[in-house]
This record gives sequence, structure tokens and C-alpha cells, in this order.
Amino acid sequence: MKRMLIWGAFALGLSACGPTSPSAAQQGNAGAPHPTAPAPALVSPLSAAFAQKVANSNAFEIEASTVALQQATQPAVREFGRAVAAERQASAQALARVIPTAQLAAVQLDARQEMHLNTLRSAPSDQFDRAFLDSNIAEHRDIVRTFQEFVSAAPETPLRQWAQRTLPLLEQRLERAEALKQST
Repeated sequence: MKRMLIWGAFALGLSACGPTSPSAAQQGNAGAPHPTAPAPALVSPLSAAFAQKVANSNAFEIEASTVALQQATQPAVREFGRAVAAERQASAQALARVIPTAQLAAVQLDARQEMHLNTLRSAPSDQFDRAFLDSNIAEHRDIVRTFQEFVSAAPETPLRQWAQRTLPLLEQRLERAEALKQST
């Protein structure tokens, strides 16, 4: 996973290093940026790693929630899965507005996320709801910690501002998942 994040950050840095000299734009090269278009923002390795982890987490939660919509036995768990999927799709769209997805490496789930998805897909129906909530709680604890660390370490950027605004929502979602687990 670390290697993938390092390569993702490296690729991100390279993608941000397009032609920036005025002569390239003035010469009318087809691949050169439009003279009035803003230059692509350079993203720090810290921001790139954070954005990649968030994108991967969003993809995992959307997939796990899709499984929950099909297999959850309790209506409250199904509804929670629907809400999580919608929230994570909104998160993915908001992240794309702050850091274009072209600057991120392809989404790839880590070994823990793959294991959770396999567990969910093969869980007996009488154990699915608890397995889904356990998985959701573990993922939310991890992503909340990731957001907290990023907000405390990152310089003031639009990505940090978004992370700071999003963190309380993630903490609330974690509380909802924990409460739902207690009631099931």
C-alpha cells in the first residue's frame, strides 16, 4: 500500500508538470494549455497520499454499501447502507472538485478492504448486518484518523479546508454506525 501511495504521489507530481512556458502556449501547440486557463496546481506528496486514501475509502464504502443494499436483513441497516453510499458518492464528487481525479492514481482497495468485502459477500444472512456494521465502523475509524492527521499536518489549502469541513460529518457517521450496531 505504501508503495502504491508513493507511486501515486510520484505520478501525481509528474502529471502536474505539463508544459508551462509561455512559448509553448503562444506557439499554439495542440497539447498546450489555453493561455487563459489556470496552470494545474502542484499537489504535495502529503495531499496526494491523503486524496488517494480518501478516494480508495470512498470506493470501498460505496461497494460495501451496495452489498448491504442487497444482503442486509434489517431495514435500518439497509437504510444506513443507502445513506453511506450517497454520502461517499458526494464525498467523491467533492474531492474531485478540489483535486481533479486525473491527478489521482486508479482507485485500488487495500488488503484489509478486500478482506472486508469478501467477508461481506460470503456472510450468512443471519450474520451479515453485524459484519457490515463492523466493517463500516473499522473503515470509519481509519478514515477519521486519516482526516485528523491530515488536518493537523497539512498547510492551508483548499483540500485541507475541505477535509476540515468534512471531518465532523465523518465523526457523526461513525457515531451513527456505532449506535446502530448497539441496537442490532
